[in-house]
Amino acid sequence: MSAENIAKLSVIAPVVPIKSETTDYAERLNYLGELFDIETKATDAINSINNAIASAKAKYNSLNIADKEVNVFSYYNGLEILIGNYYFFNTILYNQLCVRVPQPVQDVFDEGGFFFSISNEFLPDYCGDYIYLLMDAIPSDLAENEVWQSLEAVQAGRVGLLDMMLYVSADAIYIETQYTYLVNALELAFAD
Repeated sequence: MSAENIAKLSVIAPVVPIKSETTDYAERLNYLGELFDIETKATDAINSINNAIASAKAKYNSLNIADKEVNVFSYYNGLEILIGNYYFFNTILYNQLCVRVPQPVQDVFDEGGFFFSISNEFLPDYCGDYIYLLMDAIPSDLAENEVWQSLEAVQAGRVGLLDMMLYVSADAIYIETQYTYLVNALELAFAD
């Protein structure tokens, strides 16, 4: 919320902006702890989240898959790469767990924006060892696509589905579940 909007609304009633635009849960929890005089509870919550994240990282590291590349795609009339930390699964996978991403995808991340559509003929260039789709099922037009069917990850059955709604928010309430869900999905994906 802008300072201008806060000033306008403050004429009506006191305004307390919540820092929802940041993915830094500790910053938000500390702010709320100070605001409501519950700093100890905020610190306890931060410590609990940090422990859950450390546990998820340890589990990921124990999988010995640091050399594998993982993609996450959305699908709206074609495959798309969702870009940036706005999509919290990117923050968890690529910034926190340091999962590898194919170089063409990293180039897309570096260019910025919100999403990047991929033409079918270039799809093989963007796909790594494992592919996740942010949906509950693989769309039939994608499943029947010859380029999709030719991908090594698809032929090897290394395609998973993720619930996009779980990653819409970087809310402290969901963080443990978000990390656990992703690490469990990776463990299942690379199980021999």
